[in-house]
Amino acid sequence: MDVKGQSTAGSSATFDAVSTRLSAVFLRIAISQSIVSSVLEVPQSFDVVRERALESHRSGQSGMLDILLDREIIKGLSSKNQLDPLLEAIALQTAVNAEVAISAAAIVLSHSTADDAFTEACQMAIDLEPGEWISELNMKRTVSLKTLKEKGADMVFTDELRFYRDGLGGKSVVKRADLLFAHVPIMLHSEIPKEDVSYFRLSRLKEMDELRHNIVHEDGLQKVRLKEGTEAALFFHEAAHTALRSLANNYGFTLEPKVLFKNLTEKGKS
Repeated sequence: MDVKGQSTAGSSATFDAVSTRLSAVFLRIAISQSIVSSVLEVPQSFDVVRERALESHRSGQSGMLDILLDREIIKGLSSKNQLDPLLEAIALQTAVNAEVAISAAAIVLSHSTADDAFTEACQMAIDLEPGEWISELNMKRTVSLKTLKEKGADMVFTDELRFYRDGLGGKSVVKRADLLFAHVPIMLHSEIPKEDVSYFRLSRLKEMDELRHNIVHEDGLQKVRLKEGTEAALFFHEAAHTALRSLANNYGFTLEPKVLFKNLTEKGKS
């Protein structure tokens, strides 16, 4: 563990645990970035996909030509040459559909990464300074005298805060970000200008969260292209880094190499 001591809250064991956990979350973000970046490179070869799909249609390999000719689905079109413009359009749509699917997948995966980071960051902040989060509890909640007598006031608050902490995943990612930065000063990336698509702001997080919701639950899938997928992925990953960066800066944590290189070390031994 490498703790510089900007805060003295929490026990040494708590700091150890959070240091390890923070490094593990950082590693998950890095892996997500690597996967999404690689996937978003695939559409660069979609001209080849379109050409191969068209050739498959023209040669009859796909079965599309036989369906159109044998069943005379389109009135007045009965030859290969007449159907060729349609086959070209179908091949183009194949490439477009693949681009849409990849872009949507990139948005959903990177959103999950940011979602995970904000949950973890809030929970780690609570573990480090639980007293700072008592204000988030429902102070109007009724507690029986029996419970108060058996547990004592401190334990009652401890249990309530634990319940609150464990339920954070049920809140929206926007709400969790808002909560985190209400208790932990935000630290933005010093080299990302405000006009950059990845620059973090809560309003942008809300917008991107709604985009992900529309893709998964509404009819937003067909509206997503490579540009939207790339920009959203960049933003979500920077949002995740902002959560960890702010936490690490506030409490003086640095990343643990033993956590980051654990998998590489294990592979080297096998």
